[in-house]
Amino acid sequence: MVLGHGMLPAAAAAQIRPVLECTTLNRPIRVIVGSLRPSTMATSESDAFQSPSAESAFTLLLVATDAQSAETVIESRPVSAGEVDLAEVFPRLWKTDDPRVLHVQAATDESGRTRIGAPLTLVPMLTPRYAPRVDRTGTPQVNPPPPTDARTPPASARAFSGYWTFVDQRLILDMGSGEMAFALRADAAPYSVLHLRRLVQSGFYEGVGVHRIASLSGQTAPEIVQFGDPTGTGLGGPGFLIDFEPSPLTHAFGTLSLARTSDPNSAGSQVFITLSADVGPALNGKYTALGRLVDGADVLRSLAKTPTGADARPREPIVIRSARLVDAPPIGTKAPQFDELPGTGGRPAR
Repeated sequence: MVLGHGMLPAAAAAQIRPVLECTTLNRPIRVIVGSLRPSTMATSESDAFQSPSAESAFTLLLVATDAQSAETVIESRPVSAGEVDLAEVFPRLWKTDDPRVLHVQAATDESGRTRIGAPLTLVPMLTPRYAPRVDRTGTPQVNPPPPTDARTPPASARAFSGYWTFVDQRLILDMGSGEMAFALRADAAPYSVLHLRRLVQSGFYEGVGVHRIASLSGQTAPEIVQFGDPTGTGLGGPGFLIDFEPSPLTHAFGTLSLARTSDPNSAGSQVFITLSADVGPALNGKYTALGRLVDGADVLRSLAKTPTGADARPREPIVIRSARLVDAPPIGTKAPQFDELPGTGGRPAR
């Protein structure tokens, strides 16, 4: 099935909702397990969540993923619908010596094969390692962890304070000519995804224009589409910066990444979408890639063809009509692969 502009598939209804977005160390991780059903009285997505019946049963899967989206089911446990303490269901969440990003996926069968709704993402709160400088090639230099020995915990002295918990959601950008959907990869860049989600939820990007469609290597064909500056000058932002976060994702057609200055710790609200794998060597490991295009490749290709002036700005304004988050499909759903722009010679992102 070919989707036309603005015809994104219906979002999956989340079967797991966190009671609180933040749970600090050794406290109950409270979530509601149940079904989302349409309600004629609902005024928002949260209003549509109905209290499940006590006899409903689910299987919860604790899942880890890698940069290629390959999954590992760590554990599975049966639960009844209603309020559940994930720390009680999965005790390892607080007992682990190696906190990492994990997902909790609901299923309707004991095998865990019939998965329903968007997964819940758990991002551990770990004290950051800073990147205060760059080397001669412009690569951010991240302070290495201290050496481990018998007296040093495996977490390498990064204090573990709890979890951020949220439903996995996709970013939808309405560009007027159509919509683009991006899978946000909290498994690859968790704190950057949290940052971007909050900007989107606050309404920051609505009405903000695309201010740059450019080549980074001096080629005729553009290699990035950049937006997120309300001033349109390339200098604007949300009034604060976040530190560089290393990401294993590579830059190719449809990669969403945080823009910054030569200072690695200077990302704000500006983001860019890459149009070719050819730019990968110049960007991989130096800029935080945090998402992949999963629908709307035709819209992105159309943006890439926009006429620009000598300053790489679109000659006619391109404004983001809306930016919103919608529930993602169950974990393990295969994402589509898109061809590169004609003439770039790149390959789809993996």
